[in-house]
Amino acid sequence: MDWGEYNFEIIDRAGVLGPFGLAMPLFMENKRFGDPFWVGPLGPTVERAWDVATGDFDFDSILPLYNQL
Repeated sequence: MDWGEYNFEIIDRAGVLGPFGLAMPLFMENKRFGDPFWVGPLGPTVERAWDVATGDFDFDSILPLYNQL
């Protein structure tokens, strides 16, 4: 970890950002799993629709019990 990332983790884990700390992953590219900025706040249904639209959808991930094995 470089100093910038390390300092951000210290501030985030100490709770200095308060409730805004929950929104920080929306602005950090490496925490969004490759999705655009607007997909995360719209919920899991939009995330699945985005996966279908971009061709990244894995049908096995939505099967109950099978996806946990």
